[in-house]
Amino acid sequence: MPYPITCGDVFYINACDRHGYESVNDLALDNVLYRRDLLTLNVNWQALLPGRVTGPEQRQYWRLSTHGMAILRQSVDALSKECMKSDTLSLLLSETLFLQLALMARRFRHAPYSPYISDAEQLDLLLMALRVNISAPFRLEDFCRQYGLNARTLRVMFKHHTGMGIHHYLRQLRLCKAMDLAGVDCGGWPEWPPPADDGA
Repeated sequence: MPYPITCGDVFYINACDRHGYESVNDLALDNVLYRRDLLTLNVNWQALLPGRVTGPEQRQYWRLSTHGMAILRQSVDALSKECMKSDTLSLLLSETLFLQLALMARRFRHAPYSPYISDAEQLDLLLMALRVNISAPFRLEDFCRQYGLNARTLRVMFKHHTGMGIHHYLRQLRLCKAMDLAGVDCGGWPEWPPPADDGA
């Protein structure tokens, strides 16, 4: 089945698949080539790397958001440098980086016609927003409106994964920043997992 290639597309292809280069429209493509039979790490590669589609529940074509692409770009760049080496340690490191890339792709990918953003990506976006705008007022409703997220769902998810409410987390970030500016050691808090808190 043919697919037009656009920015953010991820394809898991096989040797017999055909590439319509005329549909690329000057996009920069990253091709990661591998032989499944030569992978040595004790990992369920079949679950991470879809093979040929054999049923309606399987998919070879996925999408990445801009944030997901930026995260995967780091793994691709590291792998492209390491895989040029042929010593034993570099080969093992290359496969480890490939595993990291496969895991991150699995984490951030979503169906091509779905507006869905994974839980992990929602949390990453929120944590980044809190840290970048630490000195500015933060309104969760405005943040969720910007990314098309549900404020109540995100609030519950954040509390579940961090053990504290969003505004409590932001207060602790600001406290650590103030202590750092004052030359006081705050012990690196907040770290994972931070202390539990019943407040919202």
